[in-house]
Amino acid sequence: SITNKSALIIEYQSFKDTKPKQFIIHPYYLKQFNKRWFMFGLNDKDKLIYNLPLDRIISITQSSKKYIDNTTLDFKDYFEDIVGVSFTPNEKPIKIKLKINNEVTPYILTKPLHGSQKKLESNADGIIIEIEVIPNIELRQLILSYGDGIEVISPKSFRDQMKNTIDNMNRKYLKTIK
Repeated sequence: SITNKSALIIEYQSFKDTKPKQFIIHPYYLKQFNKRWFMFGLNDKDKLIYNLPLDRIISITQSSKKYIDNTTLDFKDYFEDIVGVSFTPNEKPIKIKLKINNEVTPYILTKPLHGSQKKLESNADGIIIEIEVIPNIELRQLILSYGDGIEVISPKSFRDQMKNTIDNMNRKYLKTIK
């Protein structure tokens, strides 16, 4: 449908929705991330770009609507400022400083968190790096996957987001399971 420039009627159900939704999409791009495929396309109704995981699509049928060409997005640039596949449109990348302990340092140096990663300093405890990205759920998950091996230093707003997530996790683990 991307190659043939065909609009599609998609029946889709997100994990959050109790009922499927149907809309017309003009598909533009397929991307794989974290062992899942995602389709990016223009929603005919609100003219916004939608990111649809293929495994949540219930049905696809051809639409009789005239296909709307992608004239605004270069998808190579579209993903340049993020980790993963999701972000809020019109957000700008921010510089995020991270403190990496000695145990995690070799992993971060050989498999950077993002293409913008720069090592700012080394010390006896590890390294300080900086990435310039649009914060999203995939970035938060990636940072959390390293446990206490990574600490967000700045900006304060992103550090506070991470702290709130960790505090919520901590509260759950402080509860006694019966």
